[in-house]
Amino acid sequence: MTPEYRRTQVTASDPRQREPVLYVYPDGIFTKSQKKRRIDMIFHGWDHLKKDPPKEKLAPAPRDEAEERDFYTDRGAEAYRVSFDPPGSGDTILVSRPSAGKNDGGRKRGGLFGNAGDRNRRDLKDVKEKAASRRRFIEHKRGLFLALLITAFVVILLGLIYKFFFVVRNIKVEGTDRYTAEEIIEASGVRYGANLYSFRSSTAGNNVTLRCPYVESLDVHRVVPNGVIMTVTEDVPRYFAVIFGETKILSDGLRVLGTLGEGEEIPEGLIKLKLPAVTASVEGRLVEFRTARNDRVVRDLLSALENSPLADRVNTVDLRSEFDIKVVSDSKYLLEVGNSSDAEMKFKTAAKVLEDEMFATGMKAKLDLTQLEKTSVIIDNTLEFD
Repeated sequence: MTPEYRRTQVTASDPRQREPVLYVYPDGIFTKSQKKRRIDMIFHGWDHLKKDPPKEKLAPAPRDEAEERDFYTDRGAEAYRVSFDPPGSGDTILVSRPSAGKNDGGRKRGGLFGNAGDRNRRDLKDVKEKAASRRRFIEHKRGLFLALLITAFVVILLGLIYKFFFVVRNIKVEGTDRYTAEEIIEASGVRYGANLYSFRSSTAGNNVTLRCPYVESLDVHRVVPNGVIMTVTEDVPRYFAVIFGETKILSDGLRVLGTLGEGEEIPEGLIKLKLPAVTASVEGRLVEFRTARNDRVVRDLLSALENSPLADRVNTVDLRSEFDIKVVSDSKYLLEVGNSSDAEMKFKTAAKVLEDEMFATGMKAKLDLTQLEKTSVIIDNTLEFD
């Protein structure tokens, strides 16, 4: 079979010049750069390639010798002959291909440029996909780095603001007549120059109630950026009791407000309590009883008394025995309450009985309230109250 020759003139203005140029060798098809490396290998050897000398020092192959070199390859029953030099303006590429015959087996003739073009398109697609993947990876890294940088900046900025901006410079104390503002501030533990959020309001309140017993509670309000307002709620003395040999002043909630020194007079209007066994009586804290039952009985009885008409007439409450509770009213009436059950009704009954005209003369009397349905009154001017 005689090969047919097709001569293609490629000029600089030919649009096909923009397409990739491929060179066919017996062992494959190569691009322009690969073909150049083959030339360098042939004329200069592998050592020259390893050193990678400057391009201007590479000696090009003689043109006449290159033009005489024709290579053949067999690709699917098609033979190609391609010139060695790359195409340029005015250059010629010779491609030889056998004529299509009847015995070609019905093969699809794509030719050199058809098969190579498909492969190049696939290669180009792979390159684009890899480039896109690489670009996405780089963008992801840049985004992550930028996010970390912004986070670090925000953290540093917040730290600086927390340290230098929110600083306590003004403290105002309200609601107290017994203590000075300096005493409340000193007891709270809040200091000028400290950070506005460096302390807990509950801790400051506990400190004040412990060191300033007459303070029932302390409300701490922060005023951004550098102010603090402390609102004090003071307890009012209501009872007194002798505990462990010391006279303690108690609030209506049985908080220990203070201890009277030797020779100090008891403030007027306080009710004397005779309490059951006590385990602790710390100033600023509640009285602690030996048993929870005693604590409940005492609090229930006092609560009923405070809600009765006798609340302002009582002088002494004896709670040492939960089954034999006694109350002294108006310093001349002894009320035998018994236990704390129905205590509120018992006090209302006693108040009603004491309204009778017979008590207008100032006689001393004892009221038995242990059984409401059998309440009795005994006039006894010999009664003594301590």
